[in-house]
Amino acid sequence: MIDNIKILFDHQIFDSQKVGGISRYHFEIISRLKKNSILPVKVSQNEYLKNAGFITLENDKYSFENFLPNLRFKGKGRLFNIRNKVFRKKPISNKDEVIRMLKEQNFDIFHPTYYDTYFLEYLGKKPFIITIHDMIYEKYPELFFNFQKTIENKKELIKKASHIIAISQNTKSDIMQLYNIEESKISVIYHGSSLKEKSDSLKNFKEIFGTYILYTGSRTIYKNFYFMINAISDYIRINNINMVCTGGAFSNEETEIFSELGIQGQIFHFFATENELYNLYHDAAAFIFPSYYEGFGIPILESFEAGCPLVCSNTSCFPEIAQDAAYYFNPKSKQEILQAIDKALTSTSTCKISKGFQILNQFTWEESAKKHFEVYTKISI
Repeated sequence: MIDNIKILFDHQIFDSQKVGGISRYHFEIISRLKKNSILPVKVSQNEYLKNAGFITLENDKYSFENFLPNLRFKGKGRLFNIRNKVFRKKPISNKDEVIRMLKEQNFDIFHPTYYDTYFLEYLGKKPFIITIHDMIYEKYPELFFNFQKTIENKKELIKKASHIIAISQNTKSDIMQLYNIEESKISVIYHGSSLKEKSDSLKNFKEIFGTYILYTGSRTIYKNFYFMINAISDYIRINNINMVCTGGAFSNEETEIFSELGIQGQIFHFFATENELYNLYHDAAAFIFPSYYEGFGIPILESFEAGCPLVCSNTSCFPEIAQDAAYYFNPKSKQEILQAIDKALTSTSTCKISKGFQILNQFTWEESAKKHFEVYTKISI
């Protein structure tokens, strides 16, 4: 029976991400297809799995996360390895459990959660599907010279997969262009938004940060954060507008940059919990997304859901997802970034926000899970 097909997922992304877009994606699909899904993960620090009702995790007291959890010091990793050698306790391995299930072959389709090729030798004749989230490593190899092995693995899986899921038309086009893959082998399935609804019991961020522009996520080179902050530093200083950044804490180098720009008292780091993120978007004067390239851009949907004006790049997948509900700019033009921010902050954004709410109906995890199941069914026949 088609309804009884079993999809075996693996551990990879749940081992490497505590939170993050890729683990969020797999969690959302697995949780909606749980009667058809097998996820042999026994231990994980992933926040989505820890709060899931469909999987029971064990507490691995020998894991690095549970080793002197309240202390951070140089050599902690080396001390951790010595401790484990002395006690000769083999850590619980999710990978071993996945390999065991691969060998048993009691599944219909395998869906790895990242690009490690370890499973190929155990797969037998079973089909596998790979999700490609973006082609950023391949398009900008000069920025990711330490990821050559990942690039090689990804290419091998793209070539050998029974089918490929791309998370946007832009990503699909990149796959076809870079690796000469037939269009029929790729299905585009969009993400949804996982933003939790506003709670009146949570913080009022307007009272905490005043009028602020929100920036979420990492600040690596292709995210274009530093070019953007240079472009708008004079504007926010003169107009007494603040900026709030989530993601990793500011480094010493970043703090120096902010000081040189004269905005060190106007830029704040805030690590938002899932329960706080809606309010952080909702209370912002605008959300800015200046990246050169994204595979999909879940923060676009998050800003729409919270009714926050969106200011973003006009490159890669942005126009495909945000459509006519954003204030766009060329990410390489300081003038255009400044003009877009000014327009978002000085114009009535009711129309843009209304369009954002309408666009949200096109991107739901329920629809995404449904289309995933259609692909699984097609491949299993």
